[in-house]
Order: sequence, then C-alpha cells, then structure tokens
Amino acid sequence: MTKEIDLYFLSVEKPEREFAKQWIASFTPQTVSQSDFAGVVRRATMNIDYDFKIAMYDPSIDSEGKIFYERDSNFTSFSVDRWVAKVKAFYRSGYWYSDVATIEELFLYYALLIASDMFTVSELCDEPNIGHMSSLVQSDNYGIWNTKKLVRLKNEENVFPKNYAVVGGLYVPPTNVTLDDRIEGFYTKPLVSTVPVVVVKQRDFERGPRERERDL
Repeated sequence: MTKEIDLYFLSVEKPEREFAKQWIASFTPQTVSQSDFAGVVRRATMNIDYDFKIAMYDPSIDSEGKIFYERDSNFTSFSVDRWVAKVKAFYRSGYWYSDVATIEELFLYYALLIASDMFTVSELCDEPNIGHMSSLVQSDNYGIWNTKKLVRLKNEENVFPKNYAVVGGLYVPPTNVTLDDRIEGFYTKPLVSTVPVVVVKQRDFERGPRERERDL
C-alpha cells in the first residue's frame, strides 16, 4: 500500500466489523432517517465479511488528472463516468484494487465513527442545516458533511448509470438512478458538490456471504 492510503484511509477489518455489529445491535432509531441508516448498517454487518480500506477524506485531482489525498485540497466537479474511471485508476497492485464504495461500505464506516464518538447519529441523519447523511469539513472531521457522496448500490461492476446513487444533502432515501436521470445527464454531466467515496480491497473478497451462497 502507498503512504497516502496509510495516512488517509481507515482499515476496516474483522475487529472493526465486530465493533460496528455490537453498536448496531444496541442502537434504537428515534427517527425515520435514523431507521433508514440503521437498516443499511445492519445489512452491511451481515454481508461484508472482507477487509477493506476506505478514504476518510474527499478525493482531489492533481495537475495530471489523477486522484490524490491531502487536507485542505481542491474540489473538482466531474460526471459519474469520469469519476468512476479516475477511482478505478487510483490504485491496483496484485489482487488489491480501488473502486467506488458501496453504500454498505460507506455506512459501515459511518457507524464506526459514531460508535467511536466522533459524532452522533442525530448529527448524521437529522440535523436540518447539515442534511441526512451528507458529507464534517474535509480538513478536520473525516469528510462527512461538506460534500455529497457518490456510491454504488451493489457490488456489480460496470452497470451505468443505474447502479450508482448520491447520498447526502437534503434527506432523500438513496435509490437507483432511473432512465429519466440518464436522459437528464446524471451520468455525463458534472455532479455538483458530489465526490465518490474510494475503497481499496481485494477482488476475491468483494462479495458478501449471502451473495456467495447464491452462487453455490
């Protein structure tokens, strides 16, 4: 792994997954948005049985058009297709590769931050001036609130654009992007205040246990 990944990515391994599982087991939602969030986290604790590293800050773009990470760095608007290409080119070594995070990977990360008292569920899901699951300032607080996040809804690759969704901003449950969205340019026009969440993981461990069982 590179020094950049060591500095700006959080490793989510078995101890972290168990920590998140213990937290969600004891959590009782108080609002609809908290219930939505908790549902995804519970699904994540059941489906994710692999180690991954997830970016704690928003990605920036250097003069060569490549992703890099640094506090207080620049923000760039790209379309979904350009962001996905840049994310996939960010890192590859042996079985390890970079990709846009699934919503389960992102919310499992959020759950770990909440369980570690970095912020509260209410701040994430209910604060009217922040917005549901929007993205703390990049320079200080794990890139949660300053931008909206582009995520994948499934582990399947190369499904454009319906496999992608934006979480953050005003509360809207994340859903598949529709054909109408494609016509309006979700896939090819620059996304406003939206950046992808980057993960690095091993291809052999991409699918969760339930997905693997269906393949048997």
